[in-house]
This record gives sequence, structure tokens and C-alpha cells, in this order.
Amino acid sequence: MNCSGTVRLNPWGALFIGLLIFFVVYFNMGNSGSTLITFNTISLKSLLVASIDIAKRGGFEVKKIREMVSCFALQF
Repeated sequence: MNCSGTVRLNPWGALFIGLLIFFVVYFNMGNSGSTLITFNTISLKSLLVASIDIAKRGGFEVKKIREMVSCFALQF
């Protein structure tokens, strides 16, 4: 069984891949003080407190809607 073959590289594809690699290296090798995107650190404790608060609010909304639906269903 012969599994060998030739791979022909398209010149435009090679140029595109080369430019892509160049831009990735160029933008990642820049000065760290002049980054375009800045990341803020978030405390995990405050994130947990906020998520618990939102979960409680969501539970209250579900309870309120279920009570409205049950009251509406009792009217008919």
C-alpha cells in the first residue's frame, strides 16, 4: 500500500500564513507598557458575592412569576 504523495504549497497561501505569523509576533513582542488591552483584576470574593446576590434575585423573580401564574390559573 503506497501512502506517499506530494504536497504543493500555494504561493498566496504561503504569503498569507507568513504575514499572519509576522503580525502575531509583531503585536505580541511590543512594549508591555503600551498594550492596547488592559486587564483589571477582580476579587473572587466580590465575584462570588455578586453571583449569589443575582441568584437570589432570580429566585425571587421565579417565585413571583409562579405566584402570578397560579393566581391567574385559579381565576379560570
